[in-house]
Amino acid sequence: MFSWKLTILILILCSTTSPHLVTGNTKSKCTLKQKETVLLHCIAFTERGTPPISVHRDSVCCEAVRAVPNREMRCIVELLTDEEKKKKYDVHRILALKLICEQRSPLAPKQNKIMM
Repeated sequence: MFSWKLTILILILCSTTSPHLVTGNTKSKCTLKQKETVLLHCIAFTERGTPPISVHRDSVCCEAVRAVPNREMRCIVELLTDEEKKKKYDVHRILALKLICEQRSPLAPKQNKIMM
């Protein structure tokens, strides 16, 4: 009986005194400067009405994308005005930059290499 009470007391103490990591603000914020830089360097890909082009991971566009914390393009989209979203930029293409500009791990194995 005493061990149950002790266990419950320990659980209560731990739950009230330990910091709650999930309650912190984990949403990364991007800046207007980062928005302007991404849109400037990625204009050929993100502008509405342009034909889709491929963006290379080593391009200045991807460098600008990687300068945004966690490559969070949703933050960049949130900074767009309604006018920019409707008339100037393709929101889906901006969001796609997060995956396009992902850097490969330097330890990734090389593909298509035949060893004999």
